[in-house]
Amino acid sequence: AAESCYRHAVNTLEAAGKGVSDAMAEILQSEGELLRRRGEYGQSLKKYQEAMRIMTHTGSRASPKAATLVQGVGMVLVAIGRYSDALTIYTIAMEIFEATGTTATPAAAAVLWNMGQLYGKQGDGNQALKVFALAGEIAQETGT
Repeated sequence: AAESCYRHAVNTLEAAGKGVSDAMAEILQSEGELLRRRGEYGQSLKKYQEAMRIMTHTGSRASPKAATLVQGVGMVLVAIGRYSDALTIYTIAMEIFEATGTTATPAAAAVLWNMGQLYGKQGDGNQALKVFALAGEIAQETGT
């Protein structure tokens, strides 16, 4: 049922000439998240990448929404065992949060938490502790 709603929204935007718009990117991002939660990682990654391509085209690549989109890509990469790639992607998400002045947000704390878990899996306990501490500080500041 959700897929048909997404398809309808995509078709409506395309018919209105808004196939390359922030609204389209948000729909694709939501669809990517749904597919990720279902374990359809290949399809999820395609939707996330399509959304990122649109955000790059519309100039929204440097926004907190883009950082959240990048985080979704990282979550897919973790799910398929590509930890090193996921860590690179999470670093990009944090760079976007920094560039937009939104590092003190629950979304940024979640990215740092995910990074800490990956550092731990890779055996880098010191780096894991550093990013966990940062995530904890942000969570405390934001009340999350």
